[in-house]
Amino acid sequence: MVEITELAKDISERLRNGSYECVICSNAVYLRDKLWSCTVCYGVVHMPCVRSWVKVQVEEREKRDATAGGSSASSISLNEFRCPICQALTPVSAVAEFSCFCGKVCNPTPDPLLVPGSCGDTCGRRRKDELCPHACALMCHPGPCTPCQLTRTQSCFCGKTSKTVGCSSGIHGFECEGICGKLRECGKHNCGVPCHEGPCPVCTILSTDSCYCGATKRTQRCGESGPFPCGTPCSKILDCGNHRCLSKCHKDACEPCFRTPERMVFCPCGKVRLQQLLNSPRKSCLDPIPSCGLVCEGFLPCGHTCSDVCHESPTCPPCTKLVSMKCGCGSQNYQIYCFFTYLPQGEWKAAAERSGLSKDKIISHFPPVCKKPCRKHLSCGKHTCKENCCTNEDHTCYKICTKRLSCGTHSCGQLCHKGLCLPCSVASYDRLYCRCRRTWVEPPVPCGTKPPNCSHECIVPRPCGHPANHPCHIENECPVCVVPVEKKCGSHATVIPYYLPCYRESVSCGKKCGKLMSCCGKPCGKICHTGKCEHKCQTPFPALE
Repeated sequence: MVEITELAKDISERLRNGSYECVICSNAVYLRDKLWSCTVCYGVVHMPCVRSWVKVQVEEREKRDATAGGSSASSISLNEFRCPICQALTPVSAVAEFSCFCGKVCNPTPDPLLVPGSCGDTCGRRRKDELCPHACALMCHPGPCTPCQLTRTQSCFCGKTSKTVGCSSGIHGFECEGICGKLRECGKHNCGVPCHEGPCPVCTILSTDSCYCGATKRTQRCGESGPFPCGTPCSKILDCGNHRCLSKCHKDACEPCFRTPERMVFCPCGKVRLQQLLNSPRKSCLDPIPSCGLVCEGFLPCGHTCSDVCHESPTCPPCTKLVSMKCGCGSQNYQIYCFFTYLPQGEWKAAAERSGLSKDKIISHFPPVCKKPCRKHLSCGKHTCKENCCTNEDHTCYKICTKRLSCGTHSCGQLCHKGLCLPCSVASYDRLYCRCRRTWVEPPVPCGTKPPNCSHECIVPRPCGHPANHPCHIENECPVCVVPVEKKCGSHATVIPYYLPCYRESVSCGKKCGKLMSCCGKPCGKICHTGKCEHKCQTPFPALE
């Protein structure tokens, strides 16, 4: 027996016992109420409520579009609305009339034995799985249909093998043990990998192809193969059988020979008919084409006109007019020949030879380069540009900043810059302990981080033997010991009648020292002190001979 889904069961029970509430009006849904159910979230609301909901949305959208000047200010059309529960887009026609959950019956008759809104007939809805051909066999119900319990035949990804699977198993294919064998995108070779999901891998078979003119061959991957333009002159024989195609390697048929008597009617510059220049007509394309003797005046790539006499050559000579051109930085003007402005640098030498110019007339760069140093400040504000005829607008300084960072260990290493260096980006992935290793900082620890403050007592023993009565510290030296102890004065070794801090080494009782000097035997006149008695002796003992 097929069981209803949990969601459908919950909605059905709540509709039967009257505990289901409309999310729009918050009132309960009863047996005789007209209902609407969302096909995405399966929520149920009153039909009048959802119609009011749709009306408000459409009116607001119309006002927004009118404010926007007639153009749609929203991606939602006026024929759609958002579900009040899940906000899914739904056509407005879905609320045109009240129908049962399966959609077969309009205005179903209320029946106390049925779920409100159900027609009591078999559901018959198609499941969302496109591969499932079976309809739902339950009674008309709210909520999603149950997964199909039947089986179907499913083929593998390559289509050679099939097996029986559950209709709602979600299996849309499987990998068999055979080779795929599908035709790849190249349209020539079959896939040779085992049966797989998705598109076949790109064909990796190499093939050798010729260019359109047949002068060049290259090896390339299948799928990318085929004739290609090589960029060199075509050189195929034209229809006249005498001349070759001068165009670059091309796909289409070559242009017919323009020198044939039928096509060549005017002189090369196109000003005078050949009938006026010849006594007898030309018979083939090999016959010379006379010049009219006038200036060619053909337009050159630079915009000037050709100044040579009408010539048979299909290309005009390079333009040799002098033009004024500023250098790259714009500080100086140069007079250069016009063909430098439109010909590639590799063709300058040949153009100069064709025009009869000497080699010293050929410039080395275009635009010309002057010798004026730039001297502008670079981006760092510290260095200046020393390049001649500089055309750089950014003036980025590419020197490396070697300043020591705040961590005190590493250098900056960035491009030379203004202002302070960035914080050190080096981090340690070991714990950073305090001196007693009972407090630490978890990694990553940025470089330059000081050891953490520790609340435990210092573990470094004191030379005096007293216990440490201070917390753990970062400094190498411990604080002085301040334990009150009994001290003796330095000169008389008399016990001081009060306690002094342990760290006090020089103790005086305040009386005169009185010790006899070793140099002269006189008593020391200093106040009680530690160490040797010293003074400027004026009557020393006589030296022994």
